[in-house]
Amino acid sequence: MIRNARLLRHCVSSALLWMAVEPCVLAQTSSGLEEITVTARRRVENLQTTPVAVTVFNEEELTQRGINTVYGLASSTPNLGVFSTVGNPSAVVLNLRGQFQSDNLITLDPSVGVYLDDVYLARSYGIALDMVDIADVEVLKGPQGTLYGRNTTGGAIRMTSRKADPSAGLGGNFRVGYGDYDAILVQGAVNLPVSDSLAFRYAGSFNQHDGYVKQVIVNQDATLTPTDTNHQNDRDSQYHRLSVTWEAADDVSVWLTGDWYRNNTNGGALVNRGGDVMGGSFATLLTATESACRQDDFYCYVSDIKGTAESEGWGVAGTAEWRISDTLTSKIITSYRKNDSDQHFNTDGGASPNGLFVLYFDTTQPQSAHQFSTELQLLGEAFDKKLDWLLGAYYFEESGDDETGGLGNFRFVPQLGRVARFARTFIADADNKSISLFAHGAYHFTDQLSVSAGLRATRDTKEMSAHNTLATTPDGPEVCVYPVGLPDVVNNGTECTFSPSDDFSFISWQASIDYQFTDSMFTYLKAANSSRSGGQQLRGQNAATIVPFDEETATDIELGFKADLLSGRLRTNLAYFHTFYTDTQQTTIPPSGGTTYVANLGDAEIDGVELEVSALPVDQLTLHATVGYVDVKYDDDNVIAQRTPDWNASASAVFEHAAGPGNMAYRVDYSYRDKLAVSTDRTFVRSSPYGYVPSVNLVNARISYTFDKYEIAAWGKNLADKEYYTGGINIAGLMQPWIIGDPRTYGVEFAMNFE
Repeated sequence: MIRNARLLRHCVSSALLWMAVEPCVLAQTSSGLEEITVTARRRVENLQTTPVAVTVFNEEELTQRGINTVYGLASSTPNLGVFSTVGNPSAVVLNLRGQFQSDNLITLDPSVGVYLDDVYLARSYGIALDMVDIADVEVLKGPQGTLYGRNTTGGAIRMTSRKADPSAGLGGNFRVGYGDYDAILVQGAVNLPVSDSLAFRYAGSFNQHDGYVKQVIVNQDATLTPTDTNHQNDRDSQYHRLSVTWEAADDVSVWLTGDWYRNNTNGGALVNRGGDVMGGSFATLLTATESACRQDDFYCYVSDIKGTAESEGWGVAGTAEWRISDTLTSKIITSYRKNDSDQHFNTDGGASPNGLFVLYFDTTQPQSAHQFSTELQLLGEAFDKKLDWLLGAYYFEESGDDETGGLGNFRFVPQLGRVARFARTFIADADNKSISLFAHGAYHFTDQLSVSAGLRATRDTKEMSAHNTLATTPDGPEVCVYPVGLPDVVNNGTECTFSPSDDFSFISWQASIDYQFTDSMFTYLKAANSSRSGGQQLRGQNAATIVPFDEETATDIELGFKADLLSGRLRTNLAYFHTFYTDTQQTTIPPSGGTTYVANLGDAEIDGVELEVSALPVDQLTLHATVGYVDVKYDDDNVIAQRTPDWNASASAVFEHAAGPGNMAYRVDYSYRDKLAVSTDRTFVRSSPYGYVPSVNLVNARISYTFDKYEIAAWGKNLADKEYYTGGINIAGLMQPWIIGDPRTYGVEFAMNFE
């Protein structure tokens, strides 16, 4: 901890010293870094004069960094973690500033919201879309909710697609690529104007590669005889979007969008760190060993069941904007989305080498959900444009079903005539509703001094009807796990349901003050508060684990400093934040094991720093670096923040020069992520050899040649071919499934831009 504090002071002091360097340090020309604009506060603003901590990626940056999905955002965004859910790479869970929810149940809201064209995506299965024809991505940090959409405690990721443009001609872009593991990428977009007021735009993507991890399927008996192979961590996705822009009148614009995606894969590899072959005795099961396959190859393991992961979804959305006057605009955003997914994975697997028994536990997790949302906004200016204000109302409704089915077997060799079997089934239908009113205003006292404030009132309703059972004999009947006599429980021997309903109401707020010292130096102080509603226990099975969990609340105090120095050749954005985190929601495992449930693990305080620096030493060279630090301290000393690295950092260098009729560009990207705790149980994390996922350093590179409207590029990721894990979970004692990271990959691309 002392070392971390010293390093933190060193990073901050170095940044401040750099900002004070004399202008002669860097070469001077008339050019500088490009201005970055954001719409984080519902208006187009310069990033350097916006009192918000936000990391921005434009379309070119996404392409050059090879960011095809939200996974790629984490390596270049301070204090952002993007992880796949267990067994399904097409679904993600997010960690921002130490706020993380590891599960993706329909009864549980995420701590970080994701938006596509201002439409909130409630379920993680619809988030890992192919990023094709995306104009920009904004990662907003800290509590959100007084400006748009759903309230979230950790932050928001806003993806904005390119709109059809009636004023532009027929045009578009096209990109095709090929790489190892038979990687194929085909994507493009076309803009089709019909008239001066109407245009269509289509964007599509096909993205696939073979699996990186070999899964050897063996018999479910003590012989461990291989019967098949499966290659996991593959990709087979496609995404299509059609948008329409209609300038209905001089002061009325309408945007319509429809999109569809599908991702069918062999699932994500889950390797038991304790060993993919179980050993020991039936009574203890305290040992496990690595198979010959696993010992010989990091990207190979033994399992009893073929993994699968499938997801598919579609959505339609419409936005209408009416510019009532020069100072007043109204907007309505309406959408409907549907997502379906299914996955089947093995969480330990193997057989005892002494030939006495086989243990395996496989899980299926289908989920189907559809959502409808409507948002009304009224934006205006007053007092000679000194006041920018916004009023809004938001309605969200979601329903669907979620299931977790688990089958476990302890099979003894036939001559012993003994078989033990258990099967758990958690099935629930859920209905979630949210309605809120919000307001926000920013008043500019002078050209240098501004204040802002926002307020949001939210009421959420959560309803669930669950059917959870357990079978304890080979082919015996399912037994209800709900205790008799508790409210909302029906358990009469033939029926087994738990049907609770809960309401949650809370107020969120935000206030800030900012000051422009000079044309190039800006500072702000912001406080923000938001809550995440509670809910029901989909996987509850007894009196202790079916109790609804309460809402959690995060209150951030943030101090930021932004500067463009040295004639715009040096840009430094620094933010310090302190979060008061109460009634934190975390998925955990009860002492009795057998399931997971959401618990309020008490209060915590989070301290953190985010630093982003860009520099243009000479016209041909662009440098960028980030540093993130998070320190989460729970009131309960035995609770630790899971999957939250203390430190994360990145650096990139781009060198460009003219070459013949075109331009050469050389890019190198480096990222670092500190170790990750696999559980909220500090005692386990510190005592187990598998309590932490080790830290990792990754290097990517790209070389491209651009001429006229064309680009030829070669790229490589994980150039050092590091063998690493992206995350891990402590299920219970012997079961430590970890997720394998991608090996070294490389490929070439050809692109054409005719817009």
